[in-house]
Amino acid sequence: MEPFVVRSRSGNRDKVMMTVTMDGLETALCGLIPWSAIARLRVAPGAHGTNRLEIYVHDRSEYARRIDRRWLRLFTRAVRLFGGALLGFPERVIGMTPEELRAEIELRAGRSFPR
Repeated sequence: MEPFVVRSRSGNRDKVMMTVTMDGLETALCGLIPWSAIARLRVAPGAHGTNRLEIYVHDRSEYARRIDRRWLRLFTRAVRLFGGALLGFPERVIGMTPEELRAEIELRAGRSFPR
C-alpha cells in the first residue's frame, strides 16, 4: 500500500505534516512513531468550529525529546500536565476531516485505535 502524505493546507502548502506508512506515522517534529507507540487517536473539538485529530502516545517523553525547537519541546511537556495530546492536526490545516485522516491511519496500521 502506498504511503499517505498529509500536506499543510494553510501557509506553506509544500510542507509535509505527516506521512502515514505501514510502519507508523512519520512526522517532521517527532520522526517515526511506530504503531505500537500510539495509545489513542481522538477527534476533538477545535477552534472556530473545526475539529482536530489528536495523537496520544504511550511514552510521551521519548517523542518530546526528539523535537528540535526548545520552546516547542517545553510547551509539549507542559501540555502533558493537563493531559493533552502529543500532536494535533486541525481540519483547517490538513484539508480533510479528522475522521477521514483517522480512517487512513487505521487502514495502514491494520487496526483501530482507542478513541
